[in-house]
Amino acid sequence: FPKNTKDLKIRLNTLDDKRLEVHEEFTLNFTVDADNKFSISGLIDPVKCLVQDNEKNGEEPVVYGFAVYAVDANNNFELISIRRDINSKEKKAIIDNGIMQEVKDDIIKVTSLGEVGIRFFEALFGEGGGGVQGVVLNTKNTTGEDVFRMGLDLSLAYYTSNPNPEDITRTPQKYNEDGLFGYVLAHEYGHIMTLNQAKEMDIFTGPDECSRLYIREGCAREGSVLDGFNTAFYDESVMLNEPTHVTPYALSHIAEDIAETFAYYISQEDTPISSTDSSGALRKINFVANNNTLKDFRTSFRDIMNIKIPAYNSEIRARFNRTKDGERISCIDHKGLIQAHKDGLFKTN
Repeated sequence: FPKNTKDLKIRLNTLDDKRLEVHEEFTLNFTVDADNKFSISGLIDPVKCLVQDNEKNGEEPVVYGFAVYAVDANNNFELISIRRDINSKEKKAIIDNGIMQEVKDDIIKVTSLGEVGIRFFEALFGEGGGGVQGVVLNTKNTTGEDVFRMGLDLSLAYYTSNPNPEDITRTPQKYNEDGLFGYVLAHEYGHIMTLNQAKEMDIFTGPDECSRLYIREGCAREGSVLDGFNTAFYDESVMLNEPTHVTPYALSHIAEDIAETFAYYISQEDTPISSTDSSGALRKINFVANNNTLKDFRTSFRDIMNIKIPAYNSEIRARFNRTKDGERISCIDHKGLIQAHKDGLFKTN
């Protein structure tokens, strides 16, 4: 190029396809052949380049994860929206190659068990250092129509989580080997089964007119799961023995309580029969086990995929069946648990 030139324009070929893609960064490095007649004084710094995809995202924005897929009537996943600024190889691979087939198969099989399925799927992969593991949103929550969008952290399916929340190290595993991904999927589908507008929630009855439980999703219909759950366990006259909830997270809200209880119920091969002397947690699991809307999911779900109670719930499980002296009583030894409780062997707060 001309003498004393300091700037040089270089054209690079790109392929303008119709696929959604993230911003791609790369570096140009310049060297001069030893036998070249040109000479360069000094060094040429590497040049950082950025290629931006000109395909626009769809109407559904990414809220929690990195990609959103529309799920059609034939259970095909179509990528409609992505985050452009991700730098994770795993996320890029999913965007470029699609969601893993085994993940799609299990999501479709599970969400097809009930009358209400999903229309959108949001992919997460370790977002927020393990913060959001799953999410469910009704994208038409003001119309009375159920158009659910489910988000799941796919990293849970391929990496084990450390029970210590301060330890973010993860170990690769075979697909859903520890059952945590199955547990989160069960929890999120529990939300769909208890918060859908078709049979469970009435969004057209306001809080002043609602004579039953009213939450952000609307007024619980008469005979709905949440209406019965609220009457059985949230009335001021109801006293529950410890532990009152199956997990600490279930304490946060009644909707999370029933979803966690639903996932716990599915995670267990059988459910010991409860009485008024039983813990609130066991009584709630029995509520699900005897609820016509929810009880039949356990066998079908367990036939589809592996599901286990997460290791991070070990603290509440330890209090569930140990006396204050540390003696362990089997969780299925119902009579033993009741007798120990009557004898005052459990620590109470």
